[in-house]
Amino acid sequence: HKKDSLTPIMARSIANNLALMHKLSERGKTKLSKKRINEWDPKKILSKDAQADFRNYAGKVANTINSKKTKTAFDKVALDILKLKVFIADSFPKNIKIGRLGKNHVVHGDYHAQNLFFNDKDQVTHIFDLEKTESRPRSTELVRSMFIICFNSYFTAKHFKLAKTYLKAYKEVYQIDNSEIENSIRFMFYKHALNLWIEKGHYLNNYKRADILLPGEYRFLKYMSKNMDTLIRRLLN
Repeated sequence: HKKDSLTPIMARSIANNLALMHKLSERGKTKLSKKRINEWDPKKILSKDAQADFRNYAGKVANTINSKKTKTAFDKVALDILKLKVFIADSFPKNIKIGRLGKNHVVHGDYHAQNLFFNDKDQVTHIFDLEKTESRPRSTELVRSMFIICFNSYFTAKHFKLAKTYLKAYKEVYQIDNSEIENSIRFMFYKHALNLWIEKGHYLNNYKRADILLPGEYRFLKYMSKNMDTLIRRLLN
């Protein structure tokens, strides 16, 4: 069955299973994955084309909002997020070292608690929803899953404790250098900032199912844009 609230036991089990999954491709892709798994190129996310695409859609969304005579509370938050994302796009790429993300592994692609089943002892029993599986640095999946599972856009002492438990449990199964984790935190934050799927969906494609995620996105971006280095020190020291 699925679980709604995260316990330390669950955090350890989730991290252990992620490490075991990554360890399967420690020596490279399997014969099966070579035929079916796409390679992920982080350089594309830092490219001028990606920047231009982001600014193009950010401008379209902003124009759509500004053309409204009366703005809703959602509109105002969306505008604030757009401004913050543009600031992040301008300020943060220089701190990312692509070469220190680590080597590629076969990763799940969307690893979080809603794609796992647990037993009554809070241990992972099954992993499902593998449609986004790809080959990329395992550090990026470790970091993304940690933010979703342990923080969920809240950065209290309790959430930091769960995150440290998560990283420790992963390392117990499959060691990873802290420099890979640090650079992935910086990279995945930047990647997340350039993602406009909620805003594009709402304002350009009339898709509003993801609207509920906007407040959490704003909390995450605001906190990380101001406290990136502090968070890294708290997690890795």
